[in-house]
Amino acid sequence: MIREQACGELHVSDIVEHVSISCSALKERFRRLLGHSMHDEIVHVRIKRAKELLAETELPVRAVARKAGFRHAEYMGVVFKRNVGKTPGQFRRDTQRDLVDPEVAAVHQSRDKL
Repeated sequence: MIREQACGELHVSDIVEHVSISCSALKERFRRLLGHSMHDEIVHVRIKRAKELLAETELPVRAVARKAGFRHAEYMGVVFKRNVGKTPGQFRRDTQRDLVDPEVAAVHQSRDKL
């Protein structure tokens, strides 16, 4: 459910409505099985979608934020930088530069492995 609906208006409370256990029990089981919270999983899926859109489209960052499930582009920017280490704009520029110049891509990949 999270992976299918995270880019919409999905909240932890929506997930709780679909299962027959309490919110606290669900949160505990989720964290025990996956090692992070349901909210963290939702954010992870949204960031992954934002990265895809930034790399593959020319959509404005505000449109990327909406399509990835963030209500506000500013909030996506903060969360994106915290998780990716770059702003959405920096990520897009780096990704597009790597696509244009394979040698640059190889350098970035080897640097990322360090």
